[in-house]
Amino acid sequence: MFCPKCGQELPDGSKFCPWCGAASTGVANVSQPKAADPAPVQTPAPAVPSVSATDYAAAPGAPKRSKKPLILGGIAVVAVAAVVAIVLFATGVLGGGGTKSIPNGRYSLYGIIPYDFRVSGDAGEQTLELVETNGGTAVLCSGTLVPDGSNSYGTIWRVEDIEFSPEYSSSSTTTDSIRVQFPESIAEGDPTGTWYLEISESNGNVMYSVVQFSEDGTVQAISSSVHLEAADLATSVLDDALSAEDVFNGVYQRSNYRGDYGFSETLTLTSVPNADPLIHVYYLENQNGELHGIVSIQLDE
Repeated sequence: MFCPKCGQELPDGSKFCPWCGAASTGVANVSQPKAADPAPVQTPAPAVPSVSATDYAAAPGAPKRSKKPLILGGIAVVAVAAVVAIVLFATGVLGGGGTKSIPNGRYSLYGIIPYDFRVSGDAGEQTLELVETNGGTAVLCSGTLVPDGSNSYGTIWRVEDIEFSPEYSSSSTTTDSIRVQFPESIAEGDPTGTWYLEISESNGNVMYSVVQFSEDGTVQAISSSVHLEAADLATSVLDDALSAEDVFNGVYQRSNYRGDYGFSETLTLTSVPNADPLIHVYYLENQNGELHGIVSIQLDE
């Protein structure tokens, strides 16, 4: 159909002409025989300033539309979005970019953490094993990985149903819980980010390790243990996503008992070429260029 005032073609059912603003007759051009229709005269439309929806609503005789459906629809959209956001925050997807699974593989920070981490299984049913480091095969303990909240880096993982190997059975009576967090970059074979290991003992002592790999290739790490009276300080290391420097200057210095393996030396990370795309190896060197340790990420296929 066409506008009776300016002659511009209109979509069927239009009540107003978007070119000149005139009210249309509401009659579609297909309802009349074409033979009886004289050819419409196409006259140039006058320059009309852009008209907003508010201007149309204020025009005389314009039908008033109820805002209730729009309001109710908006409320429904907001409600759905809120539910989705709550779920994402609860699962650690928001609030730090957390992930709901750890890539399966074996992760070694030899020279810093005395265990390798071996992760296997499907998402939601993954198992973590603490394995003898430096290529060893003896398993210290194993358990099921479950989310245990999150910090600014993402999901914190707790090891449930911990089982110790017979040769380490004495540790089963002293270990109360194990929690870990790995950087998401390990999925690409890159250790960059912060690694956490926290082992709480039944007597209240807490052992922890923080290893921080920076983008510039420098590495800072600290491993220590604190007595029951300072246990809250130790568990805050992971919960508050403290850096190695923050730990050394805060928790480590304030705790009333410390192990003798805390250190703040800055190391350098150097990638070692490897033909296998699933194995990524790095050397850790001290400030004198001496080999301090080896980092390896071996991803499962």
